[in-house]
Amino acid sequence: MERGRIANRKRAKQLRDFSGLRIGKITPTDIDMSEDFEGQVFIFAETKLKNTDLKWGQRKHLEYLIQALRYPAVAYITEHEIYDPEIDIDMANTIVIEKFTNTLLGGKRKIYKWQVPEEELLLCDEVRKFTRCHYRNPPPIVKNDLIPQPEIFNKDEDWINEDWHEIGFWNEEF
Repeated sequence: MERGRIANRKRAKQLRDFSGLRIGKITPTDIDMSEDFEGQVFIFAETKLKNTDLKWGQRKHLEYLIQALRYPAVAYITEHEIYDPEIDIDMANTIVIEKFTNTLLGGKRKIYKWQVPEEELLLCDEVRKFTRCHYRNPPPIVKNDLIPQPEIFNKDEDWINEDWHEIGFWNEEF
């Protein structure tokens, strides 16, 4: 089984009912993507069909989660145009429409607010950029021939061995 692929499609289609876990007006939520890099960097993503808003409760949950973590963390809201529920959504190629992070902006103070990208960004590019900036031991990129690789990364270039401190920074406050 290839890592990152759905292991059991029947189980993945099985819905989870959280109604019995309601406390007052609060009910659990799910997150489409949750990833950490040895507890040093945390990345979350929620994807929606294009022009579908993220529910207020999901948005606030992501905000609270990012603010509570003491290590670099980011939450992305992405969108896709896969209208047929029988077709898998390739999360790597979803479009980032907003992000929320606890990292320092411009080396100054923490600013907690949702940011809208000025240009179209793929989730795979944003995840690579965030980990390159904040992870002490960046992992090698695993090439997946099924997913088109962004042109900004030369497949023959061993960028992982670059001095990644020039690209980003690690703030010792975290």
